[in-house]
Amino acid sequence: MKTFDKIIKGRKNIIIILTFLFQILLCSKTVLAADVDVIDNVKITNEKGVVQGGYRPGDRIKIDVDWSIKSETKAGDTFSLKIPKELRGFNGTIQLKDKEGRNFGTGVGKGDIITFTFSDIVEKLENISGFFYIQSEIKYIERQGEIEVPLVFEVNGKAIKNSIIVDTGSTNSGGSPSKITEMFQKWGRINENDDNIIDWVLRVNYKGEQLYNITITDMISKGHEFVDGSLELYKGYTNHRTGNIDNQTKVPLKYPVNFSSSPSGFKLKLYNESETYTLYYQTKIVDKSISDFRNKATLEAYNKKPIIKEIMVKDFSSGGGASGDLKKYKGKLKLIKQDKTTGELLEGAVFELINDENKVVTTLTTNRKGEAITNEVLGGIYTLKEIKAPKGYKIELESEEITLNFKENKEIKKIVTNKKVTPWTPIEPIKGSIKITKVDKDNLDKVLEGAEFTLKGISEYNKNIKLIGTTDKNGLLEFKDIPYGKYTLKEIKAPEGYRIYEGEQEIIIKSQGKVVEVKVENRKSKTSSGSGSRNPDPEKPNSEKPDTKEPPVDKGDELPPQELDVIKDKLKDKLVDKDKKPSVKVNEVEKKDSSVNILLGKKEVKPKKSVDVLPKTGENGPIFNYVLGLLLIVGGLYLRKR
Repeated sequence: MKTFDKIIKGRKNIIIILTFLFQILLCSKTVLAADVDVIDNVKITNEKGVVQGGYRPGDRIKIDVDWSIKSETKAGDTFSLKIPKELRGFNGTIQLKDKEGRNFGTGVGKGDIITFTFSDIVEKLENISGFFYIQSEIKYIERQGEIEVPLVFEVNGKAIKNSIIVDTGSTNSGGSPSKITEMFQKWGRINENDDNIIDWVLRVNYKGEQLYNITITDMISKGHEFVDGSLELYKGYTNHRTGNIDNQTKVPLKYPVNFSSSPSGFKLKLYNESETYTLYYQTKIVDKSISDFRNKATLEAYNKKPIIKEIMVKDFSSGGGASGDLKKYKGKLKLIKQDKTTGELLEGAVFELINDENKVVTTLTTNRKGEAITNEVLGGIYTLKEIKAPKGYKIELESEEITLNFKENKEIKKIVTNKKVTPWTPIEPIKGSIKITKVDKDNLDKVLEGAEFTLKGISEYNKNIKLIGTTDKNGLLEFKDIPYGKYTLKEIKAPEGYRIYEGEQEIIIKSQGKVVEVKVENRKSKTSSGSGSRNPDPEKPNSEKPDTKEPPVDKGDELPPQELDVIKDKLKDKLVDKDKKPSVKVNEVEKKDSSVNILLGKKEVKPKKSVDVLPKTGENGPIFNYVLGLLLIVGGLYLRKR
């Protein structure tokens, strides 16, 4: 039991020690963030930034503050400004940015206190200073005539005193009913506690006349909406001696009052009245991109012309800025250029170092060790720009912002990497060849020399192609390296003693390295002129009508091998009896069926049915049979008479 108590007691001591150490750590962290004294000046002007001799309650003013860092400051350090009770507070945020958009700190306003917290950029720069401003408003001050109002701003507990002259209004309560002529008036202002709410006031019949069938219409412009349930209606009597409204009482929004509303406004109807009515209501800002918020109210009564009052309320603006440099210290920048993958040191990379005024301070080129170093330069924020990559490499990051803080180190190293360029391999264009064989039509083994052809067409890249060639002694003509495309082949001169082939053949090139073979047949001329004919008249006997053929096509590799019935035997010029079926050999096998189909290109062609034809020499045709039958009939009649 004693042992157990000792263990428990020991654990308690450990917990106490750990708790104590944790509290020390928390305290040490708290010490790291400190309030710094940076505010130099606070200035009061009107809302346009102009110094003004006097103001009135409700007037807008502008508070301008200049600040600068005078001692070592770290990220998280703060300073605060407390706004005097005589002025409207501030609810919102203020960014302290420089012209490059770098944020030195952020201020957050909560009522009468604005607290700024610095970012880590204050640890990198020197000579840091800036400004901020807010728009405010002079609160209501009891009537005392024209007085000097002291304004005391507190900065981290220290007071910065200022003052303005305010005309609070005359203390003389005299007056007469004839001086109050107001029938309808309207006011608006941003809510003191919530910058997203606008407070509005409508005053009706301040003059105190008798009005009949009163209608008040309020129309709200874009950017804000009527807050449902916010309208309160009061009535009382105008004191023409003091100007006050006496005996004010709240009026329920029910009969005899008629009230209706929507986000875009409301309508209020009253009956016969001689009292003064005051309406208090709110709208909510729904679009912060708009700075001016308008509201138009109309008063209509049976015995009065309509009166319109349109009021604009401006949002309270704020802003700030900062700047700094590192020119207090000098040092050198050393660049090391490496292959991104292997780490190999690279020679020949060229860089520019550009300062904050966009001027090139120095140009650097890496040596065989992949290094480049500057002379002494001032500290600051620079742009490092790579303008040339090493041979065989490409620039990855053309430029980047770098901070040179030589306060601790007089030489700053920076590694810059590059990727190797993958060599570009050009894609070879598709090219093929067309091989033409010229033969005698009646003797296909006889090749013909001297036939001239033209090849025309448009290639893949819309280039017009026109080639001319002549068959050699082997009857061959080959057009080589013809680009992908569709072409037309035409014979323009026949071989000597032959008719020209008039037809045009369409040829398609679509596979790399393939040869499209074309065989062109010619018949001999009946009257040989001793030389080949060019562009003959198709009606003349030395011209030859073209055979109807499908264009030769380079089929490429897109179709798989197919087993096709190919007619190898050539049909001879012989007559076929109408009662007999033609016999055709296909792949050396005799086909007796007359419906043998022939595949030409990609089209299937069926042969025509057999027709009556004349017999060849040595064969008995139908006329012979007719004559023989007639002779037999005549002979029979002769024998019968005898």
